[in-house]
Amino acid sequence: MDLYIVYTTDVAQIDFDPDFLAAKCSASFPGHYDCYQPSAFARYSGFTRTVGEEINFVLQAQQYTLHGQRDCHIGYLNATDFASQWALAQWTDHQVDHLSGGWSKFLSVALFTHLHSDIKLYADVTRQLSDKLIKLFIHNLLLHQPARKVIFWELDCNRLSRFYSNLKPLYDLGDRVDTNQWVLGKTWHFGDSNFGYGVH
Repeated sequence: MDLYIVYTTDVAQIDFDPDFLAAKCSASFPGHYDCYQPSAFARYSGFTRTVGEEINFVLQAQQYTLHGQRDCHIGYLNATDFASQWALAQWTDHQVDHLSGGWSKFLSVALFTHLHSDIKLYADVTRQLSDKLIKLFIHNLLLHQPARKVIFWELDCNRLSRFYSNLKPLYDLGDRVDTNQWVLGKTWHFGDSNFGYGVH
Protein backbone atom coordinates (compact mmCIF):
# COMPACT_ATOMS: atom_id res chain seq x y z
CA MET A 1 0.00 0.00 0.00
CA ASP A 2 1.35 3.41 -1.02
CA LEU A 3 0.50 6.52 1.01
CA TYR A 4 0.64 9.98 -0.59
CA ILE A 5 0.09 13.52 0.62
CA VAL A 6 -0.84 16.38 -1.70
CA TYR A 7 0.97 19.71 -1.40
CA THR A 8 -1.20 22.57 -2.60
CA THR A 9 -1.23 26.37 -2.62
CA ASP A 10 -5.05 26.39 -2.69
CA VAL A 11 -6.05 24.97 0.69
CA ALA A 12 -9.63 26.27 0.36
CA GLN A 13 -10.42 23.53 -2.16
CA ILE A 14 -9.95 20.86 0.52
CA ASP A 15 -13.34 21.88 1.92
CA PHE A 16 -14.99 21.25 -1.47
CA ASP A 17 -16.60 18.05 -2.71
CA PRO A 18 -13.97 15.28 -2.31
CA ASP A 19 -14.97 13.94 -5.74
CA PHE A 20 -13.41 17.11 -7.15
CA LEU A 21 -10.12 16.23 -5.43
CA ALA A 22 -10.36 12.62 -6.61
CA ALA A 23 -10.80 13.82 -10.20
CA LYS A 24 -7.51 15.71 -9.91
CA CYS A 25 -5.76 12.57 -8.68
CA SER A 26 -7.30 10.19 -11.20
CA ALA A 27 -5.12 11.39 -14.09
CA SER A 28 -2.03 10.12 -12.27
CA PHE A 29 -3.72 7.28 -10.40
CA PRO A 30 -6.71 5.89 -12.32
CA GLY A 31 -9.05 3.63 -10.38
CA HIS A 32 -12.12 3.64 -8.18
CA TYR A 33 -11.94 6.23 -5.38
CA ASP A 34 -13.68 6.05 -2.02
CA CYS A 35 -13.55 9.52 -0.48
CA TYR A 36 -13.68 10.65 3.13
CA GLN A 37 -14.60 14.20 4.05
CA PRO A 38 -16.01 15.30 7.41
CA SER A 39 -19.58 16.57 7.28
CA ALA A 40 -21.04 19.24 9.50
CA PHE A 41 -24.50 17.80 8.97
CA ALA A 42 -24.45 13.97 8.83
CA ARG A 43 -22.41 12.65 11.74
CA TYR A 44 -23.49 9.03 11.37
CA SER A 45 -25.87 6.76 9.45
CA GLY A 46 -29.00 7.87 11.31
CA PHE A 47 -30.29 4.30 11.52
CA THR A 48 -28.85 3.58 14.98
CA ARG A 49 -28.74 5.09 18.44
CA THR A 50 -25.56 3.97 20.23
CA VAL A 51 -21.95 3.79 19.10
CA GLY A 52 -22.01 -0.01 19.40
CA GLU A 53 -25.12 -0.25 17.22
CA GLU A 54 -23.59 2.09 14.64
CA ILE A 55 -20.40 0.04 14.44
CA ASN A 56 -22.34 -3.20 14.04
CA PHE A 57 -24.66 -1.68 11.41
CA VAL A 58 -21.84 -0.30 9.28
CA LEU A 59 -19.62 -3.39 9.54
CA GLN A 60 -22.51 -5.59 8.45
CA ALA A 61 -23.17 -3.34 5.46
CA GLN A 62 -19.50 -3.37 4.45
CA GLN A 63 -19.53 -7.13 4.02
CA TYR A 64 -21.79 -6.95 0.99
CA THR A 65 -21.04 -5.83 -2.57
CA LEU A 66 -23.16 -3.37 -4.51
CA HIS A 67 -25.00 -6.37 -5.94
CA GLY A 68 -25.99 -7.63 -2.50
CA GLN A 69 -23.54 -10.51 -2.52
CA ARG A 70 -21.44 -11.21 0.54
CA ASP A 71 -17.74 -10.65 -0.16
CA CYS A 72 -16.13 -13.76 1.30
CA HIS A 73 -12.63 -12.72 0.24
CA ILE A 74 -12.42 -9.88 2.76
CA GLY A 75 -11.99 -10.49 6.46
CA TYR A 76 -13.95 -8.04 8.61
CA LEU A 77 -13.70 -7.60 12.35
CA ASN A 78 -16.77 -8.09 14.49
CA ALA A 79 -18.10 -5.03 16.32
CA THR A 80 -16.47 -5.91 19.65
CA ASP A 81 -13.01 -6.42 18.17
CA PHE A 82 -13.39 -3.32 16.03
CA ALA A 83 -14.30 -1.16 19.04
CA SER A 84 -11.32 -2.51 20.96
CA GLN A 85 -8.86 -2.00 18.13
CA TRP A 86 -10.00 1.58 17.53
CA ALA A 87 -10.16 2.57 21.24
CA LEU A 88 -13.94 2.96 21.00
CA ALA A 89 -14.93 0.29 23.55
CA GLN A 90 -15.50 2.92 26.24
CA TRP A 91 -18.12 4.60 24.06
CA THR A 92 -20.15 1.66 22.74
CA ASP A 93 -23.11 2.28 25.09
CA HIS A 94 -23.12 6.04 24.47
CA GLN A 95 -25.47 7.68 22.01
CA VAL A 96 -23.66 8.65 18.83
CA ASP A 97 -25.07 12.17 18.83
CA HIS A 98 -23.73 12.72 22.36
CA LEU A 99 -20.10 12.18 21.33
CA SER A 100 -17.76 15.15 21.18
CA GLY A 101 -16.83 16.46 17.75
CA GLY A 102 -13.43 14.75 17.88
CA TRP A 103 -14.73 11.32 18.90
CA SER A 104 -17.63 11.54 16.47
CA LYS A 105 -15.20 12.28 13.65
CA PHE A 106 -12.86 9.50 14.77
CA LEU A 107 -15.73 7.01 14.70
CA SER A 108 -16.53 7.95 11.10
CA VAL A 109 -12.83 7.84 10.14
CA ALA A 110 -12.44 4.39 11.69
CA LEU A 111 -15.49 2.97 9.93
CA PHE A 112 -14.45 4.47 6.60
CA THR A 113 -10.90 3.14 7.00
CA HIS A 114 -12.24 -0.36 7.60
CA LEU A 115 -13.93 -0.33 4.19
CA HIS A 116 -11.82 -2.15 1.61
CA SER A 117 -11.22 0.04 -1.44
CA ASP A 118 -9.10 0.38 -4.54
CA ILE A 119 -7.99 3.93 -3.73
CA LYS A 120 -8.89 5.86 -0.57
CA LEU A 121 -8.87 9.64 -0.49
CA TYR A 122 -8.96 11.44 2.87
CA ALA A 123 -9.76 15.16 2.93
CA ASP A 124 -8.95 17.06 6.15
CA VAL A 125 -8.82 13.90 8.26
CA THR A 126 -6.60 15.17 11.10
CA ARG A 127 -8.50 18.29 12.14
CA GLN A 128 -10.30 17.82 15.50
CA LEU A 129 -8.32 14.66 16.24
CA SER A 130 -5.80 14.50 19.09
CA ASP A 131 -2.23 13.38 18.40
CA LYS A 132 -3.04 10.09 20.14
CA LEU A 133 -5.99 9.40 17.80
CA ILE A 134 -4.01 10.34 14.68
CA LYS A 135 -1.27 7.93 15.73
CA LEU A 136 -3.86 5.16 16.25
CA PHE A 137 -5.47 5.93 12.89
CA ILE A 138 -2.14 5.62 11.04
CA HIS A 139 -1.27 2.43 12.94
CA ASN A 140 -4.55 0.73 12.00
CA LEU A 141 -4.41 2.01 8.42
CA LEU A 142 -0.98 0.44 7.96
CA LEU A 143 -1.94 -2.71 9.85
CA HIS A 144 -5.02 -3.53 7.77
CA GLN A 145 -3.93 -1.99 4.44
CA PRO A 146 -7.54 -1.60 3.27
CA ALA A 147 -6.59 0.01 -0.06
CA ARG A 148 -4.05 -0.20 -2.88
CA LYS A 149 -3.28 3.51 -2.53
CA VAL A 150 -4.17 6.18 0.04
CA ILE A 151 -4.08 9.89 -0.79
CA PHE A 152 -4.32 12.65 1.82
CA TRP A 153 -5.39 16.25 1.24
CA GLU A 154 -4.62 18.00 4.52
CA LEU A 155 -4.76 21.57 5.75
CA ASP A 156 -1.54 20.87 7.69
CA CYS A 157 0.74 18.37 6.00
CA ASN A 158 3.40 18.71 8.67
CA ARG A 159 1.11 17.37 11.36
CA LEU A 160 0.30 14.15 9.53
CA SER A 161 3.94 13.69 8.51
CA ARG A 162 4.99 13.66 12.17
CA PHE A 163 3.18 10.34 12.59
CA TYR A 164 4.24 8.75 9.31
CA SER A 165 7.41 10.05 7.71
CA ASN A 166 7.21 7.91 4.55
CA LEU A 167 4.34 9.78 2.91
CA LYS A 168 5.09 10.22 -0.79
CA PRO A 169 4.64 13.79 -2.05
CA LEU A 170 2.19 14.82 -4.76
CA TYR A 171 1.95 18.38 -6.07
CA ASP A 172 -1.29 20.09 -7.02
CA LEU A 173 -0.93 21.60 -10.49
CA GLY A 174 -4.45 22.99 -10.67
CA ASP A 175 -6.09 20.49 -13.00
CA ARG A 176 -4.26 17.43 -11.71
CA VAL A 177 -1.60 16.25 -9.27
CA ASP A 178 1.87 15.07 -10.18
CA THR A 179 4.88 13.57 -8.42
CA ASN A 180 7.08 16.21 -10.06
CA GLN A 181 6.85 19.65 -8.47
CA TRP A 182 8.61 21.29 -11.43
CA VAL A 183 5.97 20.41 -14.02
CA LEU A 184 4.71 23.54 -15.83
CA GLY A 185 7.20 25.65 -13.87
CA LYS A 186 5.01 25.63 -10.75
CA THR A 187 6.44 27.91 -8.05
CA TRP A 188 5.87 27.19 -4.38
CA HIS A 189 6.07 30.12 -1.99
CA PHE A 190 6.58 30.20 1.76
CA GLY A 191 3.38 30.76 3.71
CA ASP A 192 0.78 30.13 1.00
CA SER A 193 0.87 26.37 1.07
CA ASN A 194 -0.40 23.59 3.32
CA PHE A 195 3.06 22.37 4.24
CA GLY A 196 4.60 25.36 5.97
CA TYR A 197 7.88 25.75 4.15
CA GLY A 198 8.94 26.96 0.75
CA VAL A 199 9.81 24.83 -2.24
CA HIS A 200 11.49 26.91 -4.94
